[in-house]
Amino acid sequence: MNIALRRMTLFRARPLVWSVQFYQENDGISFGSGASIDDLLTADCTLEAYMALSGLGTIVYPLSKNNGTANNGWRFTISAINQFGFQAFFLTDNVSVNTAAVEANRWYHVAIDWDVGTLTARMFLGGVLQTQDAAVGAYQVDAARDLICNGVNAVGTADNKMSIGPIRISNSRRYTTDTFSPPTMNNWPANDANAQLLIPMNDGSGVTATDDSGNGYNGTITFGANTQWYHGPA
Repeated sequence: MNIALRRMTLFRARPLVWSVQFYQENDGISFGSGASIDDLLTADCTLEAYMALSGLGTIVYPLSKNNGTANNGWRFTISAINQFGFQAFFLTDNVSVNTAAVEANRWYHVAIDWDVGTLTARMFLGGVLQTQDAAVGAYQVDAARDLICNGVNAVGTADNKMSIGPIRISNSRRYTTDTFSPPTMNNWPANDANAQLLIPMNDGSGVTATDDSGNGYNGTITFGANTQWYHGPA
């Protein structure tokens, strides 16, 4: 294979995908508080998304259904030491799990497998189990909270640099083994009976991130001066 053809082949191996980039401008996405995505942790579920951190050493809330001051609901985090995390709030003992440290400007498939029978959250990075933790007591419900990207309680309260790609929330445990092959950004799964929120994040323009689950939980994007839809390599 000649050099030019090899370079073309390598380029084609990284398809272009859509995402939304945030730039510390009180920007974010709100998906509302629809009935089938309220109080998810009272039953088995799976939470998953592609996320990327644009700057290291900051605390980010990429996806949450949480009032940070009241300690209810759940939230994904990216810590100041560059780990993805997940927290959920329970009456006696909360859930807190995290991944290994991640790199800036790189896409990661992040997933939570929630087993309501044991009140256990298992966190995956790129289809590999990272940590798990079990809660104690009643779930501190989140029904009054909107599902937010880049914030807790309100859009933009994270106020950090990050990017969000496809999102799926399911009312079943999709990943029950310790390893699995994640769906890819450019081939996000089609709708099925278990999908409660299905955001391919491929609208490419405008203020709406369309929900393909059939439940109508479209996201409304709050733009800052530099917030943008971005089309780049997966």
